[in-house]
Amino acid sequence: MNPTPRVFAAVLSLVLLGGCAAYSPAELTSFSRARVAYPTLVRLEKAEPLEPTDLIELTRRGIPPETIVRHVEKYGVDSLITRTDVIALRKAGVRPTVIDATIRASDRFAARHAEGPEVAVGLDDDYGWSFGPAWWF
Repeated sequence: MNPTPRVFAAVLSLVLLGGCAAYSPAELTSFSRARVAYPTLVRLEKAEPLEPTDLIELTRRGIPPETIVRHVEKYGVDSLITRTDVIALRKAGVRPTVIDATIRASDRFAARHAEGPEVAVGLDDDYGWSFGPAWWF
């Protein structure tokens, strides 16, 4: 039996899948050991946008601001950041560099969603009726 095809397939899989993860297993382990809350840990692992509560959680758990900023710049936020959010972030001790990156990501979020209304009529993927702007027509 020739192990060369198996070795080649394994190496190719590692190379192709290696770029899929937002963080290495070692980084994820360090987040877990820092006792980062599970929902935030999942968002980090899946390379999903963060919420203001995630930023507070990461700051409280001692995750370096550079790591938080890198994630926010790469994956963004999932909503518009309000003045109330900024005040809560400041009160929680989130660094100004993180807050600034979050505001920039919020601006990108707003620009993406300002391109036009999303109109969907009928059944959608959530097993219910969509109530878009055109629903009444």
